[in-house]
Amino acid sequence: MQPITLLPFHLSARLHFHLALGVPVHRLVKAADSVSVCLSKGLGAPIRSVVVGSEAFIDKARILRKTLGGGMRQVGFLCAAAYVAVRDTVGKLADDHRKAKALAEGLTKIKQFTVDSSSVETNMVFFDIVDPHISPSKLCQVLEQRNVLAMPASSKSVRFVIHYQILDSDVQYALTCVEMPKGPNQSNTLKQTQ
Repeated sequence: MQPITLLPFHLSARLHFHLALGVPVHRLVKAADSVSVCLSKGLGAPIRSVVVGSEAFIDKARILRKTLGGGMRQVGFLCAAAYVAVRDTVGKLADDHRKAKALAEGLTKIKQFTVDSSSVETNMVFFDIVDPHISPSKLCQVLEQRNVLAMPASSKSVRFVIHYQILDSDVQYALTCVEMPKGPNQSNTLKQTQ
């Protein structure tokens, strides 16, 4: 019988810190030989990802990084910011998830939109626009004029992302801004762009 050779398992963990599973990240990635963890998404670090693995794996990764021209000098300040993000922000993620749920539940009360609030498991909230007169891109432009940032997710949906600097009052303000303005200019303000 031929021996079985196991392939190394690498896990790209862009959003693992934001999974609202109530399970520590180290348990989620335990089976992996190496992991890339994004520290900028939701944690606020000024860098993207770090790679974690065995000493032999990291030694090989360093050689490959230099070979491919990916090295940086003087990265201590970036490492310090990443350390602060992990130390101070990871513990606040559950609060981000709570605020995302509150935003989703508030959006369910607006008749022009549909959102499945039970599907909100991270800091992202997606909602569909059911009113044919409202364009996601135009809605996002109107929201931006009111200092609320959102992004069209498709031709009929919009995405909000909650992060540690968003307060409960900001969520309520966003909901107020998302509600359609009453009056004759409503359809003109958010009409589909032809």
